[in-house]
Formats: sequence, structure tokens, C-alpha cells
Amino acid sequence: MAKGLAGLDQKTWVGIGVGLAVLVILLIVRKDVLRWLSGEDAPLVSQEDATTQVEDVLADADPVDDSVPTDEFAATAMAVADSQYQELTSWSQDEYAMMAQLQSYDGAQLQQIFEAFGARLYDGGIFGGEDTYMNLFGFYAEELDNSLIYGNEITLDWDDVPEQWRPTNMEDCSGIITGGCTEKQAFRAIWWRSGLPLTF
Repeated sequence: MAKGLAGLDQKTWVGIGVGLAVLVILLIVRKDVLRWLSGEDAPLVSQEDATTQVEDVLADADPVDDSVPTDEFAATAMAVADSQYQELTSWSQDEYAMMAQLQSYDGAQLQQIFEAFGARLYDGGIFGGEDTYMNLFGFYAEELDNSLIYGNEITLDWDDVPEQWRPTNMEDCSGIITGGCTEKQAFRAIWWRSGLPLTF
């Protein structure tokens, strides 16, 4: 029998290759797999109801940093919202790029991004989940990891942003006290200054 690298035969290497391929596929679709195993699909919400939820949330929220929305930022808000949606609906999100995109905006601008995202279609996944409509935080709840085991460990740099943007009543993910944060913790730290209820 032919021997390959490290003295292993060809069948062993094929088995290793298949195992690695399965592992990569599972890592890519892990959220769909976990949702399927738990039997917990995202709640079914109509676009109209999800849009009303967005309006209600915005009506009751004030930015922590006392910033105010501007008409000039509307086009940028839509561009950022579209980019977040594109990442959140891809097979493998680039959470670092998503955070870098948000980190330079004040609380009112983050509210404008949330508003521009509105209610968008959420695909139920590859295991037959129902399609539904969600706001941006609903997408974060479904697509961001809340585990350091299979998600990213993230630290945030607060040196180049105003001090009032840094969370005071939750983990700031600076890495100084507790080390890195999960993806959801890091996104909550960024969105804290928006004054929106962080439902993810």
C-alpha cells in the first residue's frame, strides 16, 4: 500500500481530509445546526410589525452622549445599514469589519443606522426554519456568537473616541480587567452610547 506524508497510507489521509472538510462545513453553518438542534426558530414577525417595533424603540431612546441626528448623515446611515445586512446574511461574517464600521459614530448616528436598517428579511436557515422580519438587533441576536469557545474573543480600543462613548454600566471589552469579550458583548459595548435597548 502506498505511503504518504508522515508514513500514513492514502486511505488515512483521505479520512483526515474528509473529517477536516466536515469540520469546516459545521463551523460555517454552526448557527443553523445549533438552532436546529435546540428547536428554537426565530419568532415569526411580519414586516409591518417589525417596522412598528423599530419605530417604538426609537421613540423611547435617547443617546447617552446627548448627540442629535442630522439629515446629512442619512445616506451614510443607509450605506452602513446595508453593509451590516450584507455581512449578517453571508455564510461567515467579518465581525471585526462590522465593528470598525460602527466604532466611529456617535449615539445619534448609531440610532440613524438602526432606523435605516429598519425591518429586513431574515432567512430561516438551511434546515427549514421560517423566514421572518427582524430589526438590526434581531439579526445580531441570531448571527453573533456569545461564546469564546467557537466565537471570536474581542477587545475594543477606546483611546481614539470620546470618553462618554465608553460604557459605564457594562463590560467595555477593553481587555484591562476581564480579557476579551464575546462578539455580542463587544457589539453591545459599541451600541451602548445609542441609548437603545440592547436586546441581543
